[in-house]
Amino acid sequence: MRNLTGLFIAALMATLSASMQEARAAGVYLDASGEAGFLVSTQSSTVRGTVILTDRNDVDASLYVIALQFAPHRNLLVNVEQAYLSTSLLNAIETGFGDLRVAARTDIVHQEGRAFRLLATLRMGNGSVDLFPYSSESLDLELALGYVDSLERVHVWARAGVVSVNREKADLPVAVRHDDNVRFDAGLAIPMRSRVSLRGGSSVIAFASGPMREIYFAGLHYDYSTAFRFHATVQMEGGAPANRVSDAAVSVGLDVSF
Repeated sequence: MRNLTGLFIAALMATLSASMQEARAAGVYLDASGEAGFLVSTQSSTVRGTVILTDRNDVDASLYVIALQFAPHRNLLVNVEQAYLSTSLLNAIETGFGDLRVAARTDIVHQEGRAFRLLATLRMGNGSVDLFPYSSESLDLELALGYVDSLERVHVWARAGVVSVNREKADLPVAVRHDDNVRFDAGLAIPMRSRVSLRGGSSVIAFASGPMREIYFAGLHYDYSTAFRFHATVQMEGGAPANRVSDAAVSVGLDVSF
């Protein structure tokens, strides 16, 4: 455990120290709320469907995402996610499948109401390059440490991760393609009534080539029953406009647990 933690911290520091180099990339689209949901979710099998509408200057995109979450072991949770995309740039429309994403989560330390978790995420990069930045054209591997805790009626979480970007082709120009980065997330959820909760958080991504992205989200969850949950989220990006993938995004969806 100490060796693993030491390697993780060393990788974080090495990537941060490289972030003073010349800026080159703004990254790929990130559904910050959805990824926070995987970090804090219970050990249950769930099918999740989400529609995401995004906007950035003259570029609009629609993402139709289906995800399957299941627990092959009592201390292992897996999420498999596939998106179908439609982008519009100056009246030119591109459609196709986005990247397949596979994530896994396991608890390192688990106590009543709190846990330290190890997460691994693989973005396959199989989406069309024409759909960048909603598909990556690269094989991206992320390793992260997460923490979740329940404080009275407020649930909090935080995570820190290192992303390795592996690219065989270079169809994208250096000025826009993303590279290795580190990411930090934090947020909280506040139950308002027996079936309603509010959730908000932020993400900061620092790329080895220089730029940084800031992402903020706020959303509402409504539990219709133990099996059905509706969710709606608004996501905004801050920081330098040139580093944004999406100025604003709205998502709605349904989780079905079984």
